[in-house]
Formats: sequence, structure tokens, C-alpha cells
Amino acid sequence: MAYGDLATIETDKGEVKGWPIQDPISEKIAVLRYPTNPELLAYYSAQRFIVTDLGRRKSKIDIVPSPKADLALFTACRLGKPEPEFDDADMAYALSILLDHRMVSCEKQGKAYLITLRVLDPTGESSGVTLTHLLSMPTRKSLSDYRSKRRVPISLPNNLEEIRLPPDVPAALYDLLLQSSTGYADGVDVPLHHKRTVINQLDEALALLDPAIDPNE
Repeated sequence: MAYGDLATIETDKGEVKGWPIQDPISEKIAVLRYPTNPELLAYYSAQRFIVTDLGRRKSKIDIVPSPKADLALFTACRLGKPEPEFDDADMAYALSILLDHRMVSCEKQGKAYLITLRVLDPTGESSGVTLTHLLSMPTRKSLSDYRSKRRVPISLPNNLEEIRLPPDVPAALYDLLLQSSTGYADGVDVPLHHKRTVINQLDEALALLDPAIDPNE
């Protein structure tokens, strides 16, 4: 099983390659396909966060719901008859399963990093699918450019700040550094959210290489 492979499902429109995702609480089922990268770009570009300055170097971060973006992506990926009806919470749950992926490891290999992710197996035949990404070490300039563009802050009244995380910024660095990837079906592009997670992990690993003053000494 590779990421991108989907089982053949019988729907009112005939056989399709899809993932029958069921909510264990409502027991509603929707057959979904994986989203394309343009669809993911629109979806993640709509997401934003609100940071509240609490004073004394403390802050609170709230995720702003994006039901319109959820609806657009869910509708685009749903196969067959749009029944049963899914409300905002149902769609958010189905998309969370569809887009779920977890970090497994990040290992330095010479002048490269091997970063491993794991995703759910849509067929249910295994505990998950392993994906690897071998990335070259970035130049200082490419890393600085990424860090300067990855976060777009907008000041708001009442000690609030809106944060947007442009998904195309980590994707561009990923494409620049990629040597090889495994675990993806033939013809399937590495999805945008996987690229973002890989680059975030690479950035964290590189930050640990920087010299730092120990405040305890």
C-alpha cells in the first residue's frame, strides 16, 4: 500500500477509487478522494490564528474556524451521492482523518536529513503507511528566506495579532531541497501538508545546531 492508493468503492455513480470515512459517533459515511495540491493550497491559505497578548511575555493562540474552506474541500473530495448530509462538525472530522499524518523521525545523514512520516491506511489492511523524505541541507540564504516568509502577522486592535502561514512557502523550500521520497504511489505528488510538516521538522532540527547560551551557567 502506498499513499495515493485507494480501494474501489461502489457508489450510485458506479465504481470509484475512494476512502469510506465513517464518524464513529454519528456513523455517517462519506467516500472521499485525496485532495490535489491546488485544493490544499486554497484550503490552508484560508486558515488563520489569533494571538492575544496577555502581558508578561505570555500569549494565547486561537485557531479561527474556517467552515467555508472545510465545505469547499469536503465537497471537492466527496464522491458519489452527497448523502447523508454532513454539518460543519461532520466535515471537519472527516477532513481531519483524510489529512492526518504524524512525524516519526528526523535523522541527519551527512549533509542531508531523512524525515519520516506516517499516515493512516485508507483500506484498513495495515496500521499505517510509512513515507520518507530525503532533503539536502539548505543554504543559509534559502533558510533565511523561508523563515522571513513563513509567518505573516497582522496587528489588530486590543492587543490582538492575526497570523497566517502561507502553505506555498514551505512547499517551495521542500521542492528546492528534495532528493528523493518513498511511500507515494506512482504519479502522486507529495501533498502540500506533508511538505509543510517535513520542512517544519527540518527547521527545528537545524535550529538545534545553532550555538546557544546556557542561562543556567
